Formats: sequence, structure tokens, C-alpha cells
Amino acid sequence: MKEDKNKVESEYGTTAYKNPYQSNAPWPTMRGDMRNSGCLKNLKWENPGIAPKAIHFRTNNAIFSTPVIDAEEQVFVGSADHKFYAIDPHEGMELWDHDVGEIIDSAGCVGKDGTVYIAAGDGKIHAYAPDGKEKWRYNVLKRKKEQFTFSTNYWFEANIVLGPDDAIYVANDDFFLYKFSIDGKPIWGYRTGFLIWSAPSFGKDGTVYIAGFDHLLYALDMDTGRLKWKTNLHGSLVSSPCVGKEGTIYQGAFSGKMFAVNGKDGKVKWEVDTGAHIYASAAISPDNVVYFGSTQGTFYAVDGKTGNIKWTYYIGDAIRCSASIGPDPEEMAPYLIYFGGGDGVVYALEPNGKVRWSYDTLDQALNTDYPNINASIALGHNGIAVASSTGDVIWLSYDYYLKKDAPGIKIGEELLTKEEGVFWHFITPGGRLHLKPLKEEIQDIEPTNVISLRLLLHHKGKLSPAFLEPGSIRINSTPKFKRRFEIQSDRHTLNIIPTEILKPGTEYALSISASYIDGEGETNATEHTLPLKTRTPPQKASILSEGATFKIIHMALPQPRIIPSLNQIGFASLTIPFSIVEVDPERKQFVVWAVHKFGEEGVPQKRITLYAFSGTVEDDYFLMKSRNCLFEITSFTIPLDLFRLGGLLTTDNTVAPGASLHVDKFLGLGLVSLFTMLAGDTPVAPTQLLNYWRTGGTIQFIKAAISFFPALLRQFTGNTWDNWGLINDKQRLVGVGTFKMESIPNEKETTLEQVEVYRFEASTKRVIAEYKVTEKDPEWPTVICILLVDKATGKPLALNYNSAVKHKKLRGGKERVTLSIPKSDREKNFKVYLMVDIYPLKMIEFP
Repeated sequence: MKEDKNKVESEYGTTAYKNPYQSNAPWPTMRGDMRNSGCLKNLKWENPGIAPKAIHFRTNNAIFSTPVIDAEEQVFVGSADHKFYAIDPHEGMELWDHDVGEIIDSAGCVGKDGTVYIAAGDGKIHAYAPDGKEKWRYNVLKRKKEQFTFSTNYWFEANIVLGPDDAIYVANDDFFLYKFSIDGKPIWGYRTGFLIWSAPSFGKDGTVYIAGFDHLLYALDMDTGRLKWKTNLHGSLVSSPCVGKEGTIYQGAFSGKMFAVNGKDGKVKWEVDTGAHIYASAAISPDNVVYFGSTQGTFYAVDGKTGNIKWTYYIGDAIRCSASIGPDPEEMAPYLIYFGGGDGVVYALEPNGKVRWSYDTLDQALNTDYPNINASIALGHNGIAVASSTGDVIWLSYDYYLKKDAPGIKIGEELLTKEEGVFWHFITPGGRLHLKPLKEEIQDIEPTNVISLRLLLHHKGKLSPAFLEPGSIRINSTPKFKRRFEIQSDRHTLNIIPTEILKPGTEYALSISASYIDGEGETNATEHTLPLKTRTPPQKASILSEGATFKIIHMALPQPRIIPSLNQIGFASLTIPFSIVEVDPERKQFVVWAVHKFGEEGVPQKRITLYAFSGTVEDDYFLMKSRNCLFEITSFTIPLDLFRLGGLLTTDNTVAPGASLHVDKFLGLGLVSLFTMLAGDTPVAPTQLLNYWRTGGTIQFIKAAISFFPALLRQFTGNTWDNWGLINDKQRLVGVGTFKMESIPNEKETTLEQVEVYRFEASTKRVIAEYKVTEKDPEWPTVICILLVDKATGKPLALNYNSAVKHKKLRGGKERVTLSIPKSDREKNFKVYLMVDIYPLKMIEFP
């Protein structure tokens, strides 16, 4: 590498480059500095005399990105509500915001002159002056032909950073790591095999380190972007590489392992297996201890040199938040380690593993359905900033916990369990674990919900997971109800799934016997009777209103734990509108038709998914199920056996907090069968590959394929599903979570008047309609489809309507839509609806 005049002595203690970030900014980038050390430079806090406080600033959707903090202690953070915010934490007020048109899933960074850079889901990099004025933007969709990719998504989900050469470095979901000049001019792009979500870090010689979803850790030349070395760590890498002062890289993987890698040649020095995938980035302390959390719920302190585990701390819920090392305001320890959990709690631990304090972020949150803290902790001069999936940005003074009776705070001993033995714990649909075990006190549940329980061992004040033995579980209920149950992939969570709405206002005694394995590897037996009671509805609202229109929003799937790690902000951003097509008050049934249009900013493909739901009601409660359907996961669609939603409808036509979402799919298939099963818009579908070849040309297609297909093979081999915890012992994906719902304006009249129908007829074999759309939306096509409802059951036929309905263009602007009726259903009597978007245009009955 050529001589660089910018080289000076730095905090590395060796020759390095100037700090590219704003002077005196305590946390100007996602992990605090160029090494991604996660450690505040100044660990000594001097109390400026500011009154200790806990302030919540609320956005309009979940936040999964890490705040950054400038020299004036202003906080910058993006939300799934599409906005990037500048906040004064001391006043608890917004300074400015920008709506970028798509989700923001990555941290920004603050340059020397106070410019704030953010890369967003709109596929653009934005540069904002300190006063909020946009200085420039760069659109990655204006890509060079040489940057051809197989990706179906151009969101920026990786964290943007500045390098020691004052350049911008950021990766995109298009599989490339990019380098830009400080004014947004592209310099180079390096192609990897798959998605990149991590933030680059830099060695003392300027080497760029980046971790990829393709299992590879890369070392690149900073000037040219050329590869120095790459190492296969045998698991998807989404956490950011942390560089120790002596040059060792600490990298977590979805295999559940934390690796120490030699920064010079990529050779692995040691590894620690946590037993569950690692999402959080490591932090390295001045005394060379590596701190990180695992999604199994355990926080680790590991000797950076040897890899020996010094201590662990179990919180009972997944840890995705990267820990940060900051000051101890009481100066009893050289530093404290701060991190957040899937339980919505912020923890402060001492270097010996003792908990100093915890703060429950739900204490002041308005939205408590989904408490997960995915964002990493940012450290300021006087406090910590953390963002939550509740949509809150939270500022905690370092000494807030010392305030008498501080709301939300628990001190050390208060966190210790007083129980001894093994107990079941209740889990809310949003994933919040109740630390108080289920014993004599009755647990209230919603009649429509999946009943989620976690088996935990209580011993000497600490909790640990008890791993269930598949096949050992026996469940009885009084009174009885129809159900099935699934052990979640973590093996200590049990999901009991009622097949119908439970009777409201009813007490149930749930007897569960099971065998489990404890922390010593010993097999034990347990038997409990759990008292449950379904809530009584206010009987003020009903979804049985034909023609009513709603939208499903803010979906969250905390189970299995891999789903929030893979795509939670994507789910939170989705909107699925639907209408009530028909109701049957006597049967307490209804039929729903939903049309989901996905693909706005940052997504090269527009996709449409169709859902036919059968619904039942009991008082104010509703339960709706769509079978054999596709489900959008923001990169492509996947097939589901079941998509189920249930909850309590309120008088303002929303769903009450605690609503239940459940998805289910058998995935125990061979590699070929799995590819065949996947929807046609995945990168490996033959039609898509042909489109890619036409778009990129032969040479670029081959270059992209050389990286992509080996990466894809690594994802589907080597026990990926087991390492991820995606499927359970029955080879099923069992997703459990929550959602919100709102009413939407009924646009039936204006939508239907755009369509002229020339033919609509049905026979025992097929249904045919011919039509013409007279006014076309330039952004989205009007969706014409056919819906079949069985007259005997009042339920829609469980077809994959995306693939079952065929469209053909005719002369004169006309089109034809055809639905072939499966042979097994041709003896049934049907109502046939011609649907225009979510609205029924015509209905015929046959025979």
C-alpha cells in the first residue's frame, strides 16, 4: 500500500490513521469506533450535575437500528416508520426528521463536520447536514453493469461507516460492499456471495474486514477493494467483526460459535460454541475480555487470548443487542457492560458477571406487544441510548439507577429468583417471558391465542433452560378442547395450539407431564397442572360486517428465535389489506380476501400475494386461517401450510393488544424438493435465472454465479436449519407472534368501476372470466382473481391462488383469468367470486 500522509499515532497504540469521525463524538458509529470495539474511549464519567432521567421518544413503528451520538450528545436513529430522526435526549424532543420512503434497518454515522450519513431501505445513501438539510443522496439502483446481482432486494440493512481514509463504506442486500468518497461518488464495489448486514471494521494497516451471510469473513485492500484473504466460518455472519488492539478479529456466526481469527491471514485461533445462533456483535474490553450475547439467552464473558469462558449470565430470552462497554458511575468497577434483551430489559453487568441494575423499557412504553431490543447500545457522555421494537428511543442517564425508587429499575438482588426447581413460564404472543413461574395463580389468556410456555430451572437464584425430550410430553385439559402442540426449535418452549376459539370467560386446568435434560446432562421428569382462564370480552364489537375493510400491520414473529434475526423489520413494515367478502351470523363464520402488494423503494421486483381466509367468531373474538398460501418475507415469498390470525376486535375497528399470529410449514424436505417448493420469484427459479441471464449478459451472469451458487449451497447444507433453529423435532417451521390491525377506507366503488367484464362463467372443471381494466395504475396492476367458497362449509377452497389462477392477455386490451378446479373438489357446490383487488365484483353459484 502506498504511503499515506494521514497516518498518525492513534488509540490503537500502533501506527494507524486519523479518526474520520466527529471530534469528541462519544458514539459516532454503530460500534463506537473504526475497530467496532464496542468500548467507549473514555471510561471515566464525570458527573456534570444533570438530573438523572429516563426519557422515551416514540416513533410510529418498530426500531431495529442502533442510535449514534454526536459531540453535542444528539441522538440519530432510523425507524421502520420510514423516518430518520435527530433527537435531543435531554429535552426528549425531536430536532428534525426525514421520511426516506422505506424502512431504516441500519445505523448512521457522524462525520468530522457533523454530517450524518444513513443508508436505508429505499436503496439510497443520504447525507444530512447537522441542521437536517439533505446534502446529497446516492441511489444504488443506478448500478453499473459490472455490479450485476442475483439479489431480489436492494435494501441497505448493513451499517454505514467511515474508514481511516475518510471514505464511506457500506454494504447492500445486492451482495456488494461499496466504497464511496465523502461526497457520494462510488470508488469500488466488492462482490460477495450473498447478503451483507454487518458493519466493516478496519485493521491498523487499513485492511477492511467485512462479514457476509455467505459464511465468509473477508479481508480487503482499502485502496483497491481487492481480496487479501477470506475464511469460511461455516455459518451465516451478520454480526460485525470486532478488532482487538493486537489485531485479532472476533466474529460471531449463525452456527452458534464465536471465533477469534488472526487478522493477518484469516486463520482461526479459537472458537466458543453457545448452542444457538449469534446475531450480536462482540465488544472487547481494555483488559482483553470479549463480551457478547447468544440467542439462546446467555450472555458470555470470554478471555480474548485463550477463548476460555470466564462467566455466563442467562436472561431467559434471546439476546440480539450488541453489548457496549462504558463507565461505572460509582467507580466500583473499571467499567460496566451494557446490553439489552429480547425481554425488553436493559442490563448493566460488572466485569465479574454480577448484575448492577436492569431497566424495563416497557415501564414507559405505549406499545408493549413486542418488547425485543434488537438495536445495540450507544454510549454518550452522560448516558446510554437504546432503541426498541416498541418504537421507543430511550435515554438513560448513567446514574439513573441511583435515583430513589427510579421507575423501571431493579437493583442486583431483585433480579435473583427465589424459587427452587423446574417451572413453566408464560410467554406473551409478542415474546415477553413472564419471570414469575406459573403455579397457583391463574394466568389470563386470550381465547384465540396459541398458548406458549417455557420450561426453566430455578437454582440458587439463577435461571437456566430445561431442554424438553420430544415424545415425552403428555397434555390433558379440564374442560377439554381440541388442540395440537409443538415443541419449539429451542427445545424448552412449548406451543399449545387450540384448533378453534376457546370459550371466553372459562377456567381451564392444563396438566402437562414431560421429561427434560438439565444443565448437567441429566434426564428428569416433571408434572404440573397450570391454571388458565380465558378473558371475557366486552361484547361491543364484531367483525361480522360484510364489506368491511381492514389492514394487517406491524407483524412480529419472536418464535422461533431465528425469525427476528432474519427479517423482523421486514415483517414490521408489511401491510396486508383485506375485505370481508361474506358473513354467516348463524354459523358465526366469515370469508376474507386479502391482496398484498409488495415492492416499493429499494426492491427491484414487485410481488403480489393472495390470501383466502376462513373466519370464525365468538363474541368480540375472531380467528381467521389461510391454508396453502404464499407469504412475503421481503426477499421472496415462501409457501405456508397455515397462516392464522386471531384477536379481540375493539369498537374503533382495531385489534386489541395481545393478538395472535401463527404460521406453520413442514420443511423436512430434501434439497431438490425444497427448491421445487419455493415460489417462482426466488433467485433459483428457472424463469428468474433466465431473466437474470438476459439482464446481465453471459459474462456478468457467470461472474455473479461463481460467488452466488456456492454461497447458496452452503446455506442449504451442513445442517443449516438445525444451526439456525428454524425447524423443530417434527421438521416444521412453527412461527408464533403478534400483529396489529386497523380499518381502512372502503374504495370498492372507485376500484370496481375500472373493470369491464365480458364473460364470467363456471363449470365443474373450471371458472373463466374475461375483462378489461379501463384505468390502470402506473405503479401497480389491478389484481383480478377468482375465489371459490364451498357452500356446504361456508369456507373458501384452500388453494394457492397465486399459482392456481392463470392469466392471459387477449386482443384489444382484454384479459382472461382461469381457475381449474381440482378433481377432488369437482363434486362440491360453490359460490364463485370475481375479485378486483380486495373487492368482489360479481358472484355466481354452481351447479
